[in-house]
Amino acid sequence: MTPLLKTALYLGAVLLLGAGVFRYLGPELAPALARTLRRGVILGGLLLIVTSVADVTWTVTQLLGRWDTAFIGEYTFYTRHGRLALVRIALVATLLVLSLRPRAPRPWLFSLISLGLLGTFSLVSHAAVMHGAPALLADILHFTAATLWGGAVLYAALSPAWAHEPASTDLIALMARVSSLGLGCVLLLTATGAYASLLHLSRPTELTTTPYGLALVLKLALVGTILLLAALNRWWLLPALKRGKTRRLGRTMKLEALLLLTVFAATGLLTTRPLPHS
Repeated sequence: MTPLLKTALYLGAVLLLGAGVFRYLGPELAPALARTLRRGVILGGLLLIVTSVADVTWTVTQLLGRWDTAFIGEYTFYTRHGRLALVRIALVATLLVLSLRPRAPRPWLFSLISLGLLGTFSLVSHAAVMHGAPALLADILHFTAATLWGGAVLYAALSPAWAHEPASTDLIALMARVSSLGLGCVLLLTATGAYASLLHLSRPTELTTTPYGLALVLKLALVGTILLLAALNRWWLLPALKRGKTRRLGRTMKLEALLLLTVFAATGLLTTRPLPHS
């Protein structure tokens, strides 16, 4: 799969699932953002469906060196990659129906479908293919944490509540929840990311001498920048928000959301690079 296709898949997951996460984190602010949430859900769902089809088609075309409709159909129904794409499309369609209803779906139902959707990525990942169940679990947890954090920050940054000063109690409560979620996600991302790096890299020199290592360095640099920004938000600007000041945190939230999207692009590049020992 090309980095562009992989990035589009990741972005679709963030838009679709992030809207649901925001509705649970900030139900008081969700009505003011309803149109944006609806558009995000639709765009995310369409991206996931179209890109899943394009992924399978691209893979078959690369294998054969030509377009073959019959073989594309066989590949879709008789390979793990193809069947997982079908499962993903079915789960996306289900989430679209549930998410576009006026009332949010039950948290347990949303969580179950979302984990299934994210699992369709991890089951064809480097980790699952080469290292079995523990690596698969770590990959699912890593992707889940990234999607939760990215989606929550993205929609929180788009909230119209930032235009009002002093900050409302609803905005303060939302940002406290986003900050706590972000801290938990960072810890989980650090643990699972370190585990994946130990699986895929046998020597430190591979960070600078292999395409996979260089892509990992790029991703780590972006993540490090985001962590500095998130620390600024949590320990300096969030207390200022509680004193009524909104503008600075609103601006840094938008920057954090943009940087998180670039991390997904870097992840798309990373996950399409050959492993050093493949």
